[in-house]
Amino acid sequence: MARKEDVLERGIRLFEGGDLEGAEACLTQVEGDLTRRAQACLFLARVYLKTQRAAEAETSIRQTLAIRRTAEAYLILGESLLHQSKLKPAEEAFLEAAKRDPSNPDPSLMLGHVLVAQERLPEGARAYEQALLRDPQSTTARYYLAETLVQQGDLPRATTQLHYLLQREPTYVPAILLMGDMAYFQQDYRQAIVEYCRALDLEVVEGAVFERLGQAFAAIGEFAQALKAYESSIKEHPTYWACYLEAAKLCETGKNLRKARRYYQAIAYDAEFREEASAAMARIDAHFSQFDLSEEAADLTESEAFKPPEILTHSTVKQTSPLDPSFVLTEGQERAAQRSRSPSQPLGQPPANSHASTTGALNDWVQAKTDKLAKSVKEALPTDQVADAGRKLLEASGDILPKGLKSLFKRPDR
Repeated sequence: MARKEDVLERGIRLFEGGDLEGAEACLTQVEGDLTRRAQACLFLARVYLKTQRAAEAETSIRQTLAIRRTAEAYLILGESLLHQSKLKPAEEAFLEAAKRDPSNPDPSLMLGHVLVAQERLPEGARAYEQALLRDPQSTTARYYLAETLVQQGDLPRATTQLHYLLQREPTYVPAILLMGDMAYFQQDYRQAIVEYCRALDLEVVEGAVFERLGQAFAAIGEFAQALKAYESSIKEHPTYWACYLEAAKLCETGKNLRKARRYYQAIAYDAEFREEASAAMARIDAHFSQFDLSEEAADLTESEAFKPPEILTHSTVKQTSPLDPSFVLTEGQERAAQRSRSPSQPLGQPPANSHASTTGALNDWVQAKTDKLAKSVKEALPTDQVADAGRKLLEASGDILPKGLKSLFKRPDR
């Protein structure tokens, strides 16, 4: 007759099968000798980490360490401390794990994360190199080494690591995006576009990447493609408001005022952009009041709408763009438009606290960059009722691009 599975074995099996709730229920019932209890607490700590309960994971794994001190237990302790931003204790735990199991690359990899989080970049790079010595095939360690080298400004070594990584894994999107960022911040916009489009062929990227793609197209004079990039971000990332603003400015500069106004109206839902958007809508409404721009009037053609404006010379490609001077009203027109705006906000000028993105200088970028691309500004915001209102507005007016992003963008000739 088959032996009956005990509660510890069942808990481990459920954990390995992905049933975290069932595993927790079993593991909390484990009794018996100290060895069994230590193992149960270790797996409970892993359950707690997977369910984002880092404090409970720390308590559980310390119970294991009180019975048995292993490299695995110190590694889990370090992870639980890192998730609580207890960086110095986490560093000590990972060092102890690496000392107890010199062949395992994971403690060195995690140590690198902790050191980089403390802005100790040279030490972080050495930790990632140690992880690679223990596992030369580790994609994760090589990517983080390259990213840390970029933050240090060591672009030649970073490029070497990325080329080696992409030879082995040509579809690894984080590395492709990092190559694109390196080209972008060195003002090699055509190569940046190639890399961003290459990543886009593999998966839908985050809104910040669409923003850089649009600015790279604008920097080489491809304004229709730039607008397409911003509109793609609007479709895929309805709470990434920076691309709404960039799209609105391109439309306004290109004299497509009705569409520009709809984009400004959409971003007015966000407090950060509300003042600038309101001023822009007032300016456009004042312009409408002076000219016959009814809905029946024909839009400008693409070639007319996207003449190279002075806003997108790349010395200011990441900054808020000034407006086309043709939109500034004469003294008489301004008096007629007084009721359309706040008396404290001059027409034709952005508000004093208008949105400005990070500069294009590589040094500023590498100092500010502290984590993977996946953690860019506002990308984690949920689409709640208010945030979704802007997207619904654009869907109703037909300004959201159709589904399917592959092959949407024209890559430049090199």
